[in-house]
Amino acid sequence: MKMEFRFVLFLVALISFLAYFEGSTALNRTSFPEGFVFGAASSAYQYEGAASADGRKPSIWDTFVRLYPGISQHAFVLNRCWRFRIN
Repeated sequence: MKMEFRFVLFLVALISFLAYFEGSTALNRTSFPEGFVFGAASSAYQYEGAASADGRKPSIWDTFVRLYPGISQHAFVLNRCWRFRIN
């Protein structure tokens, strides 16, 4: 148990050390290629919740899931990705 704690503590210290030096690199608009476009998106279904709760009406996604029940397993998946590449 003591060895596991030391290992976890070592990993936390190592990650903190690396994050400190990696975080010191300043990013600005010129760090990205010419024509690079920043963007963001979200889905109303992910944030509004269930159609039957709090007086909310069914959305297009709610109707789609009802018409095609095979997709219903994916109805509650909240998947967010953040990808970037800096050379």
